[in-house]
Amino acid sequence: MNERSLVKYGKNLVSYALKAGATDAEAYVSAGTNEEVRVCNRSVEKVARRSGVTLSLNILIGQREGSSTCESFVKDDLKRTAVEAVAIARASTENPFASLAKEEMWPCTLAELPERQRALDLVDDAGRQSMPAMKSEGLLLDRLLQAESGVARTSIVQITQHQGCSVICNSLGFVGIETYTSYSKHASAIVEAKNGEMNSGGDGHTMIYRSDLRSSEECARRAAFRARALLGATPIPTARMPVIFDREMSSSLIGALLWAIYGSSIYDKSSFLFEKLGEQIFRPGIVIVDNPFIPRGRRSRLYDQETVRSKRYHVIDNGVLTMYLTSIESGAKLGIPSTGHASGSSNVTLTRGTQTLEELIGSIDRGLLVTDLLGHGPNIATGDYSSGAAGMLIENGGVTRPVNEVTIAGNLLDMFRMLIPASDMSDDGGTVNAPTCLVGEMTVAGS
Repeated sequence: MNERSLVKYGKNLVSYALKAGATDAEAYVSAGTNEEVRVCNRSVEKVARRSGVTLSLNILIGQREGSSTCESFVKDDLKRTAVEAVAIARASTENPFASLAKEEMWPCTLAELPERQRALDLVDDAGRQSMPAMKSEGLLLDRLLQAESGVARTSIVQITQHQGCSVICNSLGFVGIETYTSYSKHASAIVEAKNGEMNSGGDGHTMIYRSDLRSSEECARRAAFRARALLGATPIPTARMPVIFDREMSSSLIGALLWAIYGSSIYDKSSFLFEKLGEQIFRPGIVIVDNPFIPRGRRSRLYDQETVRSKRYHVIDNGVLTMYLTSIESGAKLGIPSTGHASGSSNVTLTRGTQTLEELIGSIDRGLLVTDLLGHGPNIATGDYSSGAAGMLIENGGVTRPVNEVTIAGNLLDMFRMLIPASDMSDDGGTVNAPTCLVGEMTVAGS
């Protein structure tokens, strides 16, 4: 379905809502196609192509809110969706913080939107493969993985590609169109040692452009390496020690920070960072940037789902917490404007440090390099952190042996204050990009 058709249905949905009694309305219409190939041990296990559409409607009657969704473009279904949303609003209590984004909150004029959207470079139509080509790529990755040292068999090889378009229309005249693509590959292997011990490990990568994905050779190498690395792993005695989160794991710490600074959590006082605005919560020099304007960024955007303009922010500047991430409602509750984060954070980066991973390891007498995390992790209300972990023991400034079945625990405020980023950076194309990070002391609970 083309963009013009999606806009038409979005405008129709808004029109039906106004005719049914809404004073304001905002419609979201999306359509996309996802294609997937799965290979295991030289055999193609799954080939799938799924297309779908989603329509959702949020309306206001004064300060009363209602919403409804449907998956049909049939006129009667659209009208029914509008009537349902209006009925829900009439049955709801008033929300004094509910409103649509006014024109001065939009990213630019509607005439400028298409050109600015193209500048984000979020569409790679040329990268799209035929199903036979996807199968060939999956089988190649499977062969490369099985050729790696120690690999007994592949667990899964997955190749996917997605094309989509979403439209926002509202009763104030906003019409926004976002088109996007994404491509990914994932490989997981089971390795076996000479004594019969087995372990699994994998590697995955998702990018806007297919040409930006890691090569199949590199994907296979990484998956096999991660599987082999923990062969012979055992627990270690419980102790307090430095913990290094490798660059595949460190983004989870920044993710915990982001969850804790959403406006709704702050207003509900359910965040350990309540009343921490303006305080030093990381070391001086630490900078964390939320940048929605990175070309080919997986969370790049001009506006959030409420049509509020996106901006580049220093969430942490020189170690200081500078802002909360707010929507229109959560911002109004806190008495501050929306920061354009109704859709969550965009592309978040913890800036790299000056020490290499080897230098960080070399500074530690006894510690743990974490390469895998299991379980829940942080309690956002209290900041308490506990997670199952596996990785490598560090002794006398060097990596000595693999470790598993341990739990690492601490408090995020303490962990943030001790955090030292390394000079490397993740290349997995994630929405949170962080280097390897050293936390000066945590409890590592093992045998």
